[in-house]
Amino acid sequence: MKLTDIWGIMLNNRAKAGSQQVLEKLQINNGDVIADVGSGGGYFVFEFARRVKNEGKVFAVDTNTDLLRFINKRSQKQEIQNVVTIVADKSGFNLSDENCNLIFLRNVFHHIDNAEVYFRNIQEHLKPNGRIAIIEWLNQNGANGCHSTSELKICKVMETAGYKRINSFDFLQNQSFNIFVLNSALAKNS
Repeated sequence: MKLTDIWGIMLNNRAKAGSQQVLEKLQINNGDVIADVGSGGGYFVFEFARRVKNEGKVFAVDTNTDLLRFINKRSQKQEIQNVVTIVADKSGFNLSDENCNLIFLRNVFHHIDNAEVYFRNIQEHLKPNGRIAIIEWLNQNGANGCHSTSELKICKVMETAGYKRINSFDFLQNQSFNIFVLNSALAKNS
């Protein structure tokens, strides 16, 4: 087993905590198109793929090509046909002509250098009622160090980038969970 495979499995085991509640709150439908940004080992990619069924599509978006290969290998082994891997860069990602019902980010917000520009750039990948779900580590008593972003900062960045928060959940330990949609008035003025 390769080191990347071990890392992917480890990331997937970590992603399971609270995942069923997260999936319930996301209200995923058959036929949805979802981008999992920072897909890691693919835990949520495969959960999404099962829920959107063959009528939908899931993009595994990551900067780490080894982890994307890990996801591709698992997709082939499990004969999952609705997962597509996309290599991202610091400014965003390209989904060609696809628009998403949901763009999902779990514990990656703190890795985005210029988040306001990043979220403006990915607006083009959202369907008119599309949502962005952001789960992020909270920095509590020094835990998680620089691998965290305050919920207040996330909300300010998203508002400046043209989004408004429609839901916030607090059931995840040491993590914020917020869902945003495009604020049409702000988006038209940008």
